[in-house]
Amino acid sequence: MANSGSGQNMLATRVYFTGGEYFLIDGKRVITIAPKATVGIVFDAYCADFDKDNPTKDENLSFRVVPQAKIKIASQISRYSAANITVDLTIPIQLAVWRDEGKSREEIARKFNFTSIEWELSTKILSF
Repeated sequence: MANSGSGQNMLATRVYFTGGEYFLIDGKRVITIAPKATVGIVFDAYCADFDKDNPTKDENLSFRVVPQAKIKIASQISRYSAANITVDLTIPIQLAVWRDEGKSREEIARKFNFTSIEWELSTKILSF
């Protein structure tokens, strides 16, 4: 999701209609939204720019095509999440996004609390 201001862009995953509905097409969970339609959706979102500030209430986020630089990590997250649907991957996914930007364990630890297990799970996501 693109930020209208100078704050973080976000990487959205597990996008569903409000209530968790989706369509199953060729074995993939998808939602289809007509142009200019107003629908309720829910999703998980992850900070996609480690060095930027969090979005503020004055900034707007809008859905955009995943940037080329984030396609690989977005695909890894999608595949790993689908294979581990019952596991809480919130923190490991955030770690994987930042690690994909080249951030070290030490850099991330100065900004964000995580466990060794969550770090190990992020490694699995990155190699999936």
